[in-house]
Formats: sequence, structure tokens, C-alpha cells
Amino acid sequence: MAGELLEEGDRAFAGEKARQRDVEELAHRLAVLGSDPPGMLKGLRLFLEGVPDRSWASGRAAYADSPVAWCFGGHGGQWAGMGSDLVDSIPAGAETLARIDSLFRAESGFGLVQMLREARERPVDDLAVVQPLIFAVQVAIARTLLTHGLRPDLVVGYSMGEIAAAHVAGALTLSDAVRVMYHRSRLLAATPAGGRMLVARGDTATTERACAESAGAVSIAALSSPGESVLTGDADALRRLVERWEPEGLRCRWVRIDAASHSPAVEGVLDELRGCLRDVRPRAPRLRWVSTVDPDPAVAPWADPCYWARNLREPVRFAPVVAALLDEGVRMFVEIGPHPVLRVPLQGNIRAAGTDHAKVVVTGRRGMGERSALLRAVAELYCHGVTGADRRVLLDLRAGPGAT
Repeated sequence: MAGELLEEGDRAFAGEKARQRDVEELAHRLAVLGSDPPGMLKGLRLFLEGVPDRSWASGRAAYADSPVAWCFGGHGGQWAGMGSDLVDSIPAGAETLARIDSLFRAESGFGLVQMLREARERPVDDLAVVQPLIFAVQVAIARTLLTHGLRPDLVVGYSMGEIAAAHVAGALTLSDAVRVMYHRSRLLAATPAGGRMLVARGDTATTERACAESAGAVSIAALSSPGESVLTGDADALRRLVERWEPEGLRCRWVRIDAASHSPAVEGVLDELRGCLRDVRPRAPRLRWVSTVDPDPAVAPWADPCYWARNLREPVRFAPVVAALLDEGVRMFVEIGPHPVLRVPLQGNIRAAGTDHAKVVVTGRRGMGERSALLRAVAELYCHGVTGADRRVLLDLRAGPGAT
């Protein structure tokens, strides 16, 4: 009798292991992207050969219970041709851009959609234009995802990216968000010449010491991750730091901006910014919005009438925000924008936290149309089991007007 029970137990155990194995296999997903059968076969072949490629995505569907954070980056992701698919062939994106265009034209006298079309042939360098263009693309991408049923649990913005984040969260109407974006970028462009910004990757203590020794010429603009800071200030002073640091192994990269945002250089425009935004009426957000100006969860950034002046002047505290979110259990970060500017800082924060299974998915890539980039992003989210990212969304995005 005992032997029969043991045998039955062994069979039950083996059956359960087999069932678990079947479930485990179903939990592993593959998405192959292509415009025709040969293209899809090529993607499948690359997957089987283990060759990384944008034509396929795979993963384990283990993130259904993880909160999803949408992250909106700052300056630097712009490229010639960004937004073309959103304007021409993605209905939700085109509708959103048309609304932004009308609102921006009422504020500034010129439209953004025409600027996006002109920027297909050459990059736009005018700070007062390029930042609103980035904002418009961010909001259009977010609206496209929301229209197809994807939804974040919380939003985070980095510098100017906080404006799009606040709008998506519901703290700013689209009209107010456009007003904030227009006046913030216009006044930043009017700050004194000679300012630059610099990404420094290395020992944070070294960069902080250099700022303290600079007599105010250089300051911290952003704490991006434990190993990456953004410095802001006088261009010549920053250039001397690069000449000193690079032989020592501290890597530096110039930000594509001719202004010293988040520095004393912007203080001369803050009163005007506050005045221009006096009629902006922030609201309690529908989604959680985590501020990178004041990460204290007890503080309601939407209730501060001077918040957007602080957003321009104070440092971006991105690293402590991401660290806190990882502590909360957030494991899925989706960067909303034309090209990744937060992926490296996010990955740096994930490594510093010792969390090896958090994921970063990007929704835009330089030189890649938004339809293809969004298909790739949704494919990754589907493979990771994120709620709302399913085959229906992939088919809807694939079948839109102008798809090939």
C-alpha cells in the first residue's frame, strides 16, 4: 500500500512538473516583426540564430504585476525626420499633433506641424522650437499608446519632459501644457550666451567637488544616476573640466544645447516665466506623477504655482526618484520620446540597485519611423507580459493608414 501511494505520488509529481513546464513554455514569448512574409522569415531566422535585431523581440511574460512607469526625457533626443509617421500615418498621433499645432500657433504665431515637416530635411537648432517639437512628439506617442489601451501606473519627467508627463497624468490641460512649454523654451533661449551643458560619467563626488571649486561658474544640472551627472554653466569653464577629466578616464559628452539650463544663468527670466504662467491652473492628476524637482511624496507638485520656474532653475533629481521607484517594486520603465535619452541613466540606476530583472523599453529611435518604433516597443511589452500590450495592439498599429 505504501509503495502504491509512493508510486502514485511520483506520477502526480511528474504530472505537476510537466504541467508547470508547459505553463513555463507558454510564459516565454516571441514577436517577429516584418512588412511581408520574407521579412518575417528573416526575423525568425535571426532569432533562431541568436542574432540581436530589431525585427524580433522575446522575453518571459513575468511583468503583469509590475507597476509601469512612463518616463519623459529632456532635451537631446531630436533628429531630422522625427514625427513624420505621427503626422502622416498614425491617426491618434496626427490628431494630437494637429491640436498641439493649433494651440501653439495661438501662443507663438507659428505652427509645429510645418516645422516637423521642414525638419525632415535638416535638424532644427533653434532652442525655442526644438523643445516644443520634442514635447509634441512625446505627447503624440503617449496619446497613441493610450488610444490603443496601454496605460502607465505612474509618470516621471526629466527637465522639460515634466511638462508632457504632467499633461499625461492629467495635472495640466493640453492648452496649459503648450503654454508652459512655449514660454519655458522661449525664455530659456533668451538667457545670456556662453552657456553649455555637459554629461559627465564617472565618480559623482568628483563632479560635485569641481562645481564647488568653480566659484559658481559650473553647477549640477541633473543627477541622472549614481554614475552620471549633467553639469551646466559657463562653456569655457566646462571645456577646461573636459580637458582635465578625460585623461583621467572620466567620460564626458556635450549636450546639444547652447544654454545653461538649471543654473544661475536662468534666474533673470524666472519672474517673466511666472508672470506668463499666472493663468495656468494645474489640477490634481488622475495618474500618479512623481516630481523630479521635489521627490518628496508628501509634496503635491501640481499645487505649487511656482513649480515650472523651479523646474527650469533647480537640478533634476532623477536618480533618487528612480531609486525610490525600484524600492517600491517598479520593474518596467517605458521611455516616451523620439529617441532614448533616459535609457542609459535608467539602466545605471537599475544596476546600482542590484536589480537584475527590471526592464527599459523605448518608444522612439533615431532614423526609425514612429510606426516601426512603436511596433517594436509594444512587441517588447507583449513579450514581457505587460497588461494591455497584446497581439490586437500590434495588429492595429500594423494595419493603420500608410502601413507597408
